Amino acid sequence: MQYIMACYLLFFFIKLMIKKTNPKMKLYTFSSLMRTPKNGAAAGVEEPDYYQVHGENIFKASALVDKSEIRKLSREEAKALGGYRNSIPQKIWNDYFDRRKRNITVTKRLMASADQICQEAKAGPVYVVDRH
Repeated sequence: MQYIMACYLLFFFIKLMIKKTNPKMKLYTFSSLMRTPKNGAAAGVEEPDYYQVHGENIFKASALVDKSEIRKLSREEAKALGGYRNSIPQKIWNDYFDRRKRNITVTKRLMASADQICQEAKAGPVYVVDRH
């Protein structure tokens, strides 16, 4: 994670130097959060081995978890979430959400670092669009 943050900070330093030489230039930055492949076949080599067996249920469960953070799940959705959740061993569930949490933490640190660098250089604020 330290390597990733160092790369992000280096990128923002370079971006800042460009901004100082041409302050009116608009620069855009984006970061992608961890994707959740639809199933084991779509996971390729990027996901842990357990995704081949549990990937489809992880995908469906995580979609319902995300939905539950926006609105109350229907009775059928809550029952489906419980079924998916029970089919995934606890160790695997924990690993998946720990990796997801780590990815979100790095992204939030990236945004905070970018904002701090731009404020210190008087290059203007960083505008964040949080779709979650």
